[in-house]
Amino acid sequence: MTDSELQKSQEALKSLTVESLQTPEGQEKFNQAAGRYIRSKIKKTSLFYKVIPPRSVTADKLVGIPSYATSEQPDLRCRMSRVSVPSNTKPVKAMLMDMRGKPVPDYTDGRQPLSIPMGTVKTKWFEKTAAELSASGSLLKLAEEMASWEVKERDRKFLKYCELAVKESRQVLRKSGPLQKDHFRKIQHLALKNEIEPKIVLLSEMAVMDLDLEKSAAKISGMKCIRSQDDDVLTPTVVWSFPAPDFLGYNLYWGDYKVCSKQERADRWNFQGWEVIGGGIGNVNGVTKLILGFMAGAIKIPDDFDRLGGPKEPTIPNEYRADVIRAVDICKEEGCRDVFVLGSDAVRRHGSQAGLDIGVRGCPAKHFYRLLGRLMEELAHPVGLIDLEHEARIAEFLDREGQLVHVG
Repeated sequence: MTDSELQKSQEALKSLTVESLQTPEGQEKFNQAAGRYIRSKIKKTSLFYKVIPPRSVTADKLVGIPSYATSEQPDLRCRMSRVSVPSNTKPVKAMLMDMRGKPVPDYTDGRQPLSIPMGTVKTKWFEKTAAELSASGSLLKLAEEMASWEVKERDRKFLKYCELAVKESRQVLRKSGPLQKDHFRKIQHLALKNEIEPKIVLLSEMAVMDLDLEKSAAKISGMKCIRSQDDDVLTPTVVWSFPAPDFLGYNLYWGDYKVCSKQERADRWNFQGWEVIGGGIGNVNGVTKLILGFMAGAIKIPDDFDRLGGPKEPTIPNEYRADVIRAVDICKEEGCRDVFVLGSDAVRRHGSQAGLDIGVRGCPAKHFYRLLGRLMEELAHPVGLIDLEHEARIAEFLDREGQLVHVG
């Protein structure tokens, strides 16, 4: 959709009022205008869509056709050619992305045509009162809210699949301190080992602040620069790089973006959007991740994680260090300011209770249980989580006893 078409959908939404929704014709006009607007905003602002531009597919390429009249989500597939891969004889793994529900790795042979999973992806229901919809421009504001929700959800899922890709390929660099220009050359060197030339770099606007770059710089070290201002989606401690889309994968959609509007009561409306989408990373070696220590410009952690100072100097055993590194990354991604390992030996190492106890400060309240779930899912050992700002007495006791190991 061009900017002029986006402008047309904006104008159409501005011309509508809550009274327009009282007739079937008015509802249909809103649904169509909102659908066009939401799709165009996704294409314009989504990080996923900037890395892999979307392609429309026709019904003849799909196995099975979804029904918009029901909530069923059949197992659809779209057969696509493999992405361009290096000419060497090394095996190439592809990863199919099902954009419905929780991201789950589905690896396949990257030298064969890809069978991309397609499915109906829906927004949550947006509930609005008649009073909220009576203000000027309220229907355009609603469409903007729905589009923003869609963009965040799709970008989070895409980056989760990127995490799964580098977990498989081990294309990960770790550097302490703030982001430096030399880091991008190291990214390029790592990718070129697999005969893949990185063309795109994705990073947080905050990470760019450490570089001596023009604010509007479109490239870094010859790579297209895509910047995110949403730290809820992309943490400043992570930089991603990708090859050109033809060497990376697919971002597919079928049909129009649909919007449903329902009047639940005289003074209350519900709205939902959905479309059929799917994707795939054709070569997991094309995704490279740079982790910037434990926050850009923050503490440099000693190799052995010894606590600096204190009478007992608790340390972290070798078998737990990979989990501690991953735990810090996860905690920082979820917005925590400080991360600690707790305990007299920094870990629980006896019997069925063996594991890590993690303490955090500055954790957003709405992220705490999601953070705990991620730690339990992604670490190799059992883990416990304590918010030290809410458990002040425990924090005071552990600090007095020298049992807070500051790891990030």
